[in-house]
Amino acid sequence: QDGDQILVSPGRYLENIDFEGKAVTVLANGSPSQVIIDGNNAGPVVTFSHQEGPNSALVGFTITNGYSGYAGGIYIAFSSPTITNNVITGNSQGGIFDYFGAPVIANNTISSNSLGGSQGATAAGITLDGASAVAQVTGNVISNNSCDDCLAGGIGLWAAGTSLIQNNIIRNNYS
Repeated sequence: QDGDQILVSPGRYLENIDFEGKAVTVLANGSPSQVIIDGNNAGPVVTFSHQEGPNSALVGFTITNGYSGYAGGIYIAFSSPTITNNVITGNSQGGIFDYFGAPVIANNTISSNSLGGSQGATAAGITLDGASAVAQVTGNVISNNSCDDCLAGGIGLWAAGTSLIQNNIIRNNYS
């Protein structure tokens, strides 16, 4: 229910999670290397697309093996979730794709994601697409992401309006 905290024990989980509008915190009980959500290439690993707000939070996981047309790791549409202290790695079609949302993306490692052909996304690491409220991308390490036929390896903005991108380390990305 809204306001709940869901504590996830260490392990590798073959899952694709949709928050479905719930204002809950999904929290890893261990380091990201111990608590892994593996999308098994069956869609985005995590989806926020039902107008979730900042009280919908994903904290402390490794997010890997996601694949979809827009984002493999985390797909955000018309929502403003909080995404902190995660490792988002090894996803096809990009790490994080935000469409007309205002997420807080803070203190994550976003690395080794790929994007083959734009299909709407502009970057292999993080794409901010469409203006709404202010998206915040702060304190992340965005590295070693690669794409073919897209605008950026690290962070791409497409009509993103006013976004706060601050104190990130962005290195060794390829486009």
